[in-house]
Formats: sequence, structure tokens, C-alpha cells
Amino acid sequence: MATNPRRYAGYLVVSVMMLAGCSGEAIDPNDQVPPDILAGVIDSLGVTIAAQYVIRDQANRLVEHLESRHTEGGYRDLKPQELADVLTSDLREWSGDKHFLVWHTGTLPPIQNNAIAAESVPNPEQPQFRLLSGNIAFLHGIRKISLRDTRRFEQALVRVSGADGLIIDLRECFGGDRDAVRLVASYFFEPPFLLQIEEEVGKPAAEIWAHDRIEGKRLLTMPVIVLTSKRTASGGESLAYLLQQHGRAKMVGEKTFGAAHAVKTFDLSDGFRAFIPRVRPIHPKTRTNWEGTGVKPDLAVAAEEALEVGVAQVLNQ
Repeated sequence: MATNPRRYAGYLVVSVMMLAGCSGEAIDPNDQVPPDILAGVIDSLGVTIAAQYVIRDQANRLVEHLESRHTEGGYRDLKPQELADVLTSDLREWSGDKHFLVWHTGTLPPIQNNAIAAESVPNPEQPQFRLLSGNIAFLHGIRKISLRDTRRFEQALVRVSGADGLIIDLRECFGGDRDAVRLVASYFFEPPFLLQIEEEVGKPAAEIWAHDRIEGKRLLTMPVIVLTSKRTASGGESLAYLLQQHGRAKMVGEKTFGAAHAVKTFDLSDGFRAFIPRVRPIHPKTRTNWEGTGVKPDLAVAAEEALEVGVAQVLNQ
């Protein structure tokens, strides 16, 4: 069964319009999914995973698990979003990949339980800049590292150059765009500098380098602390991981959510849609990423204590 890729979701950001605006809903959200429609959903999901999932040596195994559970009756007697939730849970459990997501167009994914859909949360102006005692710059209020906010990020980072230290608060950062993460990271490295490698299905591996030109000064020697929580996900994790693993920042707080892969949105059958992870970031030093494991802090403390501890860390450097 053919699939229809829609729009690329960067580090997993997706709008309410995209989630709610898909037409072709074939069944009532309150009715159980009939056997023939269920078979079509499983078939279309399996075909899409086999062709598109970035971990190629796992793709066929995931399809076999889907078909086996379907044959055993594991997906019977479920309403559309119930089926979608079970499929999402199964795929994440079998793969360890938290970026899998299936939903029915009659129901939006529950944002409070799904960091991947966080782009649909209203976004205040970000980042916010504040100068703390000790001449420490504090960038906070960051919900996502988004392309539409790059100008504000640039302006904030230019202001940071006069400080004696920097704290970047990513405790509520649910995601972002890969290009925006690259731009922010470029402020901390002297080019040419290889930030990471990206593997995408059907394409050669791509090297992602720091930008040669940025607005203002690079922050090459300033002490940097990144604050994280278990809610820090996707694009927020990407920035934290890049700065930490390249030795440019210390991470203070909690281990992050563990969603590294970038997705593409695919239409399945009968009003079902899915995020399929299609791009895998690879750090040039660790040769891996944080998918399923999260990014571990250098100094583990409760999220609500991270700012106080981070300030102390900067003052002691």
C-alpha cells in the first residue's frame, strides 16, 4: 500500500494545523476499528516502516512484530486512537525509539504525554535574557529552538558576550529545528568545526559543520552551563549533547527524555498517520547519540535545584 510523505519535521516539531487538518477520516473516533480497516492500517504502517525507518537493520524485525501481534489478535476491539496509542507503545518498546508516533486524525496526540508534539503549545517570545548576580547571563523561557526564533536567539547571544559566564536553561525545551540548533551551537566553536554527522534513509551521510559566519562574537572561552530535566527532548537534547560531548559546556540537572531521531510524517490508511524516524544524528566523538538513553548530566540534581547549582558552578570556574 502506498504511503504519502508530507512535510519534514526537523527535530520533531509539528503544528496543530498539520495534526488536525488531514482529511480522509474514514471511521468514527468512537467506533471500534473494523477488521478490514485494521488490516489496512497494519499493512500500510509495516510498508512505511520497512521503507523509511532510519535503523535499517531493525525495520524488518519491527514489521514482523507488528504482523505477529496482529495475527494473534492483539489489536482487535479498539477505537481508532486506542489502536494508535497501542501501536505507538509497541513500536517504542520494540525499538527503543521514542520518536515513533501513530495517531488518528479524529484525535490529536496528547501533548502532556508526548514531548514530540510540543510545537503545538503556544510559544511566548524566546529566549528570554536576564543578567544574574556575578555577571552571569541567563537564557531561559526556551520551549523550542526554532527557526522562527533564530533572530531572537542571535540577539540574545550577542548580549551574552559581555558576561562572565552563561547558563542556558533547556529544562522545558521540548524540541526544535536542526538548522536552528546548528546556528546556536555555532556560537561556541571556531570554524571549521564538525558538529555532527547525519544519516538519512536513501542519502549519503552528511557532515554538519559550524557556521562560518555569525552575528556578533563567538563565545569560545566563556564558562557555559546547560540546565536540563527529564522533559528536555529532541532539539533541546541535541544542543545539550553537542555542547557537552564537544567539551564546551557542563550539563546540570536531570537525564533528558531520550529522543534523538528526526521524523517525517506519513499518511497511512483510513485516517491514520505516523511519525517515522528517518534521520539519525551521530556525534563525531562518541559515534552515537542519545536515542532511548537520554543525555546524562555532568552533575545530576533535581530540575528545580539546577539553576542554583549551575550558578555556583559558574562562579567556581
